[in-house]
Amino acid sequence: MSWRPCQSQIWMLPIVLCTGSVAQAVENLDNAVVWLENESQRMIHACRREMHDAVAAFPPQVGIGYEAFWLRDYAYMLEGYIQGFTEKELDTARKQGDVLFSSLLFVQASRQLVDLLETMDRADQVTRWGDEAKKVSAKIREVFWDAQLGLFRAATHQCRELDIWGSALAVYLNVATKEQALAIAGYFKDHYGEIVQLGQIRHLPGGVYWEQADARDEYQNGAYWSTPTGWFVYTLDLVDSTLADETVIDMVNDFRQRGCIEWCFGETARLPNYLASGTNPLAGIRKMVERRKQTN
Repeated sequence: MSWRPCQSQIWMLPIVLCTGSVAQAVENLDNAVVWLENESQRMIHACRREMHDAVAAFPPQVGIGYEAFWLRDYAYMLEGYIQGFTEKELDTARKQGDVLFSSLLFVQASRQLVDLLETMDRADQVTRWGDEAKKVSAKIREVFWDAQLGLFRAATHQCRELDIWGSALAVYLNVATKEQALAIAGYFKDHYGEIVQLGQIRHLPGGVYWEQADARDEYQNGAYWSTPTGWFVYTLDLVDSTLADETVIDMVNDFRQRGCIEWCFGETARLPNYLASGTNPLAGIRKMVERRKQTN
């Protein structure tokens, strides 16, 4: 005869594993929230792992079980209890207001959804998401564009700095108008020495730092990354194909010497074998090559 646990045994098991004894019951919402906050704080600190470059990562479980990092779970942690992290553990820019990069990713995701829906003959939803992508694209051009300086800004309230990565992505996604794309490409060429190092790209213009980031000239606040290099050269190619090619070549030669690093600043190089550094530039480079074939 098969054995099936009773309901009380099912609920008692996690309590015994966590505390070794039956915990006192929580009897009101306020106390329940306090318990969750305290437990979240404990687990966040306990699951923290330090990477090779001293950046903290937070896998979704304390101890062994999930030996990897999931962005989804990290987002849940931040949404539920961001107070559990120090500013250094977060070492990201806290943008506020309307945000350029997230808006661009929404456009990209909406277009990808359209492609999927078209294969399923769901015409009404194709129209809906296609219109949504167009509407958000128009708002991006209206809200974030700085016509005087020729770049898009990162956000509308906090961290309003001019966004090199976001501007390049806007061109790559064909969100920027032709005039905006040429202005961005011109800025990239004119300020090349300030924003490029060995084919890797700074987040912000030279000498500019995120207002809500502490350490400078490292990680996301002044260091150089290859993650956006594909978008960057796709844009730069509009005004200087030779310089675009040199950017890719410089990046690859640096990787041959130091590996596919996450970021660099001068002689400092962090986290070799960083997958996004090697893979993400390929999309923009290939798109640039295809455009050249079509225009020649």
